[in-house]
This record gives sequence, C-alpha cells and structure tokens, in this order.
Amino acid sequence: EEEPKSDLDQDSDVESHLRSTREVSGYHLYARESDVGVITDFAIEDATWAVRYLRVETADIIGGGSLFISPHWVQDISWTDQRVSIDIPLAHLKDGPKFGAKGAPSRDEEERLHEFFGKARYWK
Repeated sequence: EEEPKSDLDQDSDVESHLRSTREVSGYHLYARESDVGVITDFAIEDATWAVRYLRVETADIIGGGSLFISPHWVQDISWTDQRVSIDIPLAHLKDGPKFGAKGAPSRDEEERLHEFFGKARYWK
C-alpha cells in the first residue's frame, strides 16, 4: 500500500522545483554509494539570484571539509527523505577539491572544481 503523500509531495511538477533554501538546508547529500554530508549553505549569484552551488559539510568518510556541488549535478531530490542525490562516485568526491573559506568559491576554485569533475562551466 502506498504511503499518503505530504502536502509538499502533492505540489505540481512546476511548484516542486520552487523550494526554499531554508527547507533544503540540512538535507543529506548522497553519492552513488553513501551519505556524503549535509547541505549547510548556498552560493547564490547576486545579479540573477541563481543558485550556483550547494555547500556541503562532508562526513569523515571523505575527509571532512566543505564541498561545493552545482545544482546542475543533482540527479534526484527526495523531499520526503530529505536527500539530494548525485551520480558521482564516492571515491571521486573524496579526492575532489574542498574549500574551507566562507562564501562562494573564487573563479579559480570554480575552474578547478569543474575541471576535476569534468563538468561544463555555467559561465562559458
């Protein structure tokens, strides 16, 4: 028997993409194999209000520290499980660049991040 849907799950497809960053803060980030850490903040572009990165405080399983994940890399969001999933292997995340500074990564850090994960750059 299917579980009854919450008010959030009954939203239309369009509305389901309009979530508050406050709501998503605290969601767990899952890589292919495991929980990676907790979403704690967002890097938002001032001019367009575009969410450029999810800031994830990583678990000891990948060495701790802050990891920035582009929302374009998100494969799935489970509102009921409070989970954001990405299709990147845990071992690859472990070796990925982590930044300790507060705020958004610098352009040099963004270049390294996108290069390391082999992802398209939003600014090009």
